[in-house]
Amino acid sequence: MFSKISFARQETNWFALIPKLILLAILCVCFYPLDKKEYFIFAVFVFFFLTLAARRTFLTADLHTSIKHIRNEAFAEAIPYIEKSFDYYKQRPWIDKYRFALQISSSKSTIREICIGNLAYCYLRLGEPLKAKALYEALLRENPANKNAKLMLGGVKTILEELRALRNYPVDTK
Repeated sequence: MFSKISFARQETNWFALIPKLILLAILCVCFYPLDKKEYFIFAVFVFFFLTLAARRTFLTADLHTSIKHIRNEAFAEAIPYIEKSFDYYKQRPWIDKYRFALQISSSKSTIREICIGNLAYCYLRLGEPLKAKALYEALLRENPANKNAKLMLGGVKTILEELRALRNYPVDTK
């Protein structure tokens, strides 16, 4: 019925790639005088090292752990880690705001949006479609353009309608 991978399909914000290209260009300019033949290889190596260091610094271990649990279909175990991640980024909105400059993410969705979406997905997979519906609706109030939330909310409403028809499930499917 469900796939083994989390629902989130990350849409790329192509404008966010500009800081990455600028950083790579700066590194090329810096390494060119040192080695005119292989400066690009050095620049790419340092670029990837800086990107990995930024991700390790600004993306929480809780976020990585929650994604690992989701991939392993351990949805109940993922929920506390998702909540911790959400709280962390709620207290530090500057990380989300400057994630492009920090070389963390080129996604159109904020890290907070991803946390809410993953939390809703976990509740859905745990058989709690009402909680999932409420979270997707909250996510759409925060960001009406979120395609994943729209898609998943439609799916949740369909599931709720089917449950209601099958066993008089007392839900509001508006």
